[in-house]
Amino acid sequence: ALDYAERYGKTLPENGPDYAANRLRMAAVYREMGETDKWRTTLEQMRDAMPNTVYGRMAASELSARALEDRANALTRTN
Repeated sequence: ALDYAERYGKTLPENGPDYAANRLRMAAVYREMGETDKWRTTLEQMRDAMPNTVYGRMAASELSARALEDRANALTRTN
């Protein structure tokens, strides 16, 4: 799935309607595969490059949610 999404993404213009959606799908696949660094990098690029778009806000929201999850996990591990 990731290989297909990467090849498909290379055919899309960065300002095209499917580019951001494809990047978000790739980030989801990275996360499922345990590729946390690639997941985070993809979402950070989206957040920074397109902050006023739906996809940029979705990327920022997912990053924030993950930070909350990490903090909650850290609290439950110490107690």
